[in-house]
Amino acid sequence: MLLYSTSDSGYQRSLENCVMQSMAPGKGLYMPMSLPKLDEKFFRDIKQQSFPELALALAKSMIGAS
Repeated sequence: MLLYSTSDSGYQRSLENCVMQSMAPGKGLYMPMSLPKLDEKFFRDIKQQSFPELALALAKSMIGAS
Protein backbone atom coordinates (compact mmCIF):
# COMPACT_ATOMS: atom_id res chain seq x y z
CA MET A 1 0.00 0.00 0.00
CA LEU A 2 1.29 3.44 -0.93
CA LEU A 3 0.68 6.46 1.30
CA TYR A 4 1.33 10.19 0.85
CA SER A 5 1.88 13.06 3.26
CA THR A 6 -0.87 15.64 3.72
CA SER A 7 1.81 18.34 3.97
CA ASP A 8 3.47 17.27 0.70
CA SER A 9 1.49 15.03 -1.66
CA GLY A 10 4.68 14.31 -3.61
CA TYR A 11 6.14 12.57 -0.54
CA GLN A 12 4.97 8.97 -1.03
CA ARG A 13 6.09 5.92 0.89
CA SER A 14 5.11 2.31 1.48
CA LEU A 15 3.01 1.36 4.47
CA GLU A 16 6.03 -0.34 6.04
CA ASN A 17 8.13 2.83 5.81
CA CYS A 18 5.32 4.98 7.20
CA VAL A 19 4.79 2.70 10.19
CA MET A 20 8.49 2.85 11.03
CA GLN A 21 8.68 6.62 10.56
CA SER A 22 5.34 7.31 12.33
CA MET A 23 5.01 10.97 11.26
CA ALA A 24 5.41 12.45 7.84
CA PRO A 25 7.82 15.35 7.27
CA GLY A 26 6.32 18.79 7.87
CA LYS A 27 4.05 17.32 10.54
CA GLY A 28 1.75 15.93 7.87
CA LEU A 29 -0.37 12.84 8.22
CA TYR A 30 -0.03 9.76 6.08
CA MET A 31 -3.05 9.04 3.89
CA PRO A 32 -3.56 6.16 1.45
CA MET A 33 -3.17 6.94 -2.25
CA SER A 34 -6.30 4.92 -2.93
CA LEU A 35 -8.97 3.14 -0.93
CA PRO A 36 -10.02 -0.43 -1.59
CA LYS A 37 -13.55 -1.17 -2.69
CA LEU A 38 -15.45 -2.84 0.12
CA ASP A 39 -17.79 -5.66 -0.75
CA GLU A 40 -21.55 -5.60 -0.34
CA LYS A 41 -21.38 -7.94 2.66
CA PHE A 42 -19.36 -5.36 4.63
CA PHE A 43 -22.12 -2.78 4.27
CA ARG A 44 -24.95 -5.28 4.71
CA ASP A 45 -23.53 -6.48 8.05
CA ILE A 46 -22.19 -3.14 9.30
CA LYS A 47 -24.82 -2.65 12.03
CA GLN A 48 -24.10 -6.06 13.53
CA GLN A 49 -20.36 -5.44 13.82
CA SER A 50 -18.57 -3.94 16.82
CA PHE A 51 -16.14 -1.08 16.33
CA PRO A 52 -13.10 -3.40 16.69
CA GLU A 53 -14.59 -5.82 14.14
CA LEU A 54 -15.17 -2.98 11.67
CA ALA A 55 -11.67 -1.62 12.22
CA LEU A 56 -10.16 -5.06 11.63
CA ALA A 57 -12.16 -5.59 8.43
CA LEU A 58 -11.09 -2.17 7.13
CA ALA A 59 -7.45 -2.73 8.06
CA LYS A 60 -7.43 -6.13 6.36
CA SER A 61 -8.90 -4.65 3.18
CA MET A 62 -6.28 -1.89 3.15
CA ILE A 63 -3.21 -4.06 3.73
CA GLY A 64 -4.43 -7.06 1.77
CA ALA A 65 -4.54 -9.49 4.69
CA SER A 66 -6.95 -12.37 4.75
